[in-house]
Amino acid sequence: MFIEKYGYCIRVPHSKDARRVVVHITKTGEDLMAEVFPKFREIEDNAVSNLTSDEFETSIDSLRTMLHTMEELNKNDKTR
Repeated sequence: MFIEKYGYCIRVPHSKDARRVVVHITKTGEDLMAEVFPKFREIEDNAVSNLTSDEFETSIDSLRTMLHTMEELNKNDKTR
């Protein structure tokens, strides 16, 4: 996993279920998020700044629908 390779998170075996792994963010990962997230928010705010409230809500609904569709496709792909 890329983010684990660069020290942004660590994987820890689940204490009660050996099949599961818990992912924890490291201090390095927290530092990266503190640096990157404000920039991401600024870009995100700029990207939607010219949308009306209705356009913004429609965009959110459309993105949720697309995400749901991709999750379903991924789920169906794993059952093959």
